[in-house]
Amino acid sequence: MKTFGFTAKTATLHRPQREGLASLSNCPKGIALGAALCVVLTACATARAPEPKVTTITVHDPVLVSCVPDNLGPRPTFTDTDQALKSAPDFSVRYQLLASEHARHFAFEDELWNVVQACKAAGASK
Repeated sequence: MKTFGFTAKTATLHRPQREGLASLSNCPKGIALGAALCVVLTACATARAPEPKVTTITVHDPVLVSCVPDNLGPRPTFTDTDQALKSAPDFSVRYQLLASEHARHFAFEDELWNVVQACKAAGASK
């Protein structure tokens, strides 16, 4: 008695042989080959990633430095102020006030000029 391709005595399934990779699954060689293929693909997938390349970069941040020297004193007080010149009785007294402070004015101006030049040179060298 036959029922759906099975024989009553042996109980084997009779179906047509397929071609290609699907036919390999019907035999023990196909299972072994499939398992080997899985092992090879798994080994490739678990390969170690290369070590990351570490690069050190030195960045020089500009540091603000005052170019005004510490030994630059305060502005001197001059005697030829506007008030003194306006209150002078005549031109000769005004002239004497201006002449007496002339050297001090230029000395202070020279000192400031040297500081300004040093600041410009420090800014240009950066």
